[in-house]
Amino acid sequence: MAGQNLITKIMDINFKDTKTVDVASMKITLKVVDQFYAEFFDRANMSVFEYEGYVPEFMPGDHYGDYVELEIDLETGKILNWEQPEPKQIEKIIPVD
Repeated sequence: MAGQNLITKIMDINFKDTKTVDVASMKITLKVVDQFYAEFFDRANMSVFEYEGYVPEFMPGDHYGDYVELEIDLETGKILNWEQPEPKQIEKIIPVD
């Protein structure tokens, strides 16, 4: 039997599990390391400043400056784990010329 390819078929498995669930939200985690970017706008939709670098401390989740972690309500599209930052937290990331 020298020179023959012997392929052994172990088994075929058909897997199908169907169930209905009530999904309400989705959690996403994005690894951005030090490539986070945000642009801030005033009420007239004019750009005020841009920020690049680590994920700011006011972003939700245990991000360690490297991750963006958001929980999104699938019905409304609203971010569920967002807390309004304090002005001093925003001021920390304003670039100094």
